[in-house]
Amino acid sequence: MRIMVDGVMGKGRFDNLPPEARAAAMQNSRFFKANTLSSDPFPNLSKDKVRRLRIPTLIITGENTIKIHKLVNEELARLLPKAEQAIIPKGGTRFAA
Repeated sequence: MRIMVDGVMGKGRFDNLPPEARAAAMQNSRFFKANTLSSDPFPNLSKDKVRRLRIPTLIITGENTIKIHKLVNEELARLLPKAEQAIIPKGGTRFAA
């Protein structure tokens, strides 16, 4: 995670993250490990297949969630017939520059 964070945010940034941000990054490391070891990390899931899902779904977005994730969540909410959305005030990740 140090290599990734430093590569995206600048050299030495991982070590200077607040403890809670560093802990969140380390929790996300499990996803990155699974994703890089998967034989099919990004399976094709068409919009039609998403529309056919009939399970209740709660889509949670933080107020400070980055725009691309907000757009994905909005599209999922539009496609999923039993979706509800919740926005967490002041939620999401904001790394200080």
